[in-house]
Amino acid sequence: MKTTLVLLFTLSLAACYKHVIVVPGKKLQDPLTVVPANWSDVPDTVQLETRLDDPYAIDIWTVSTLGNLYVSSSEPRWLAHIEADPRVRVRVDGRLYELLATRTTNIEEVEAVSAAYAAKYQQDVSPATVN
Repeated sequence: MKTTLVLLFTLSLAACYKHVIVVPGKKLQDPLTVVPANWSDVPDTVQLETRLDDPYAIDIWTVSTLGNLYVSSSEPRWLAHIEADPRVRVRVDGRLYELLATRTTNIEEVEAVSAAYAAKYQQDVSPATVN
């Protein structure tokens, strides 16, 4: 059974800096900037950092819908990292944001995120199965 994680990112702080490349596992070093009130137009790929006490960053696909920023992953260790510590940092268009990640369980929201992924990437992202 495939498990897909859909995360809703909510308010915190942020920063700006020009993104060139992220080496997986490397801490994002940019200064923080103010989080936008609405995540309207995000690029195809952003950089996501989890485990802020022992940082690990990767490039990941993202969508914005319902005014929020979302990522989806079939990687179970991401869920474990974020459930243990919901603090994350996201670099979008050269700006670094410190956020809190929340697992999305509202079916209407999950369906909206799945539709946004399908439209943006021509890929199906099925809702998460929680045991």
